Amino acid sequence: MTRDPEYAADIKARMAESTRKHTAKRSAALADLKERAKTDPTAAEELEAVREKGRAASRKSYAKKKAEAEQDPELYAEIRAKQKIKAEKKKSDFAELIALAETDPDAADKLAEIRAYGVQASTTSRKKLIEDAKTDPDAAKKLAEKKEKRNRNSRQKRKNLIEQAKTDPEAAEKLSEVRVKEVQRTQDYLLNLQARAKTDPEAAAKLEAHREYNRKYCRAYRANKKAEVAGKELATT
Repeated sequence: MTRDPEYAADIKARMAESTRKHTAKRSAALADLKERAKTDPTAAEELEAVREKGRAASRKSYAKKKAEAEQDPELYAEIRAKQKIKAEKKKSDFAELIALAETDPDAADKLAEIRAYGVQASTTSRKKLIEDAKTDPDAAKKLAEKKEKRNRNSRQKRKNLIEQAKTDPEAAEKLSEVRVKEVQRTQDYLLNLQARAKTDPEAAAKLEAHREYNRKYCRAYRANKKAEVAGKELATT
């Protein structure tokens, strides 16, 4: 039996309208929750739970697509191409929002909200990874890779700033500020670590490892200086 084209089109239109209404209702509820979350801790917790549920669903969907794509090179290439297009559009939209935020208060509020959410999501994700790494070798490996990547990027950024500071007064001033902050951050970290080391064996081990590193560094530094002095004396004789 052949389906009536007009009937099929009507059913399709009704389903599309139903989906549109459902999506609009969910969007409105989420927008209301976001607004309440600004001042209501309970709403903030509920919002984070909704977001985590969405992230979990996204991870599950991505893992499924990735597993399917590994068996089909063409599908994998298609997925990667779509991801690239989506990422480029997201980057472009964000750049436009930053520019618009300079003159548009609503855009500025939206930008602040996006950045605050990004910081919160990043912090939550990192805490979960640190916790998982205690019992999951894969999570521990991922955490180590992330730390190494972050440290590598920081070293390269600092190296570039030092090089730039040789000829750029603004870069030199920024480098000076960075060094002051680094010293303060290190001092705060050590004070906190010393306090925790009194009752926390793990903190005590970290503190001792830090002290041993400093002892080795000082010995190596003195040895290098001694070698430099000996070299200069030999050159003058």
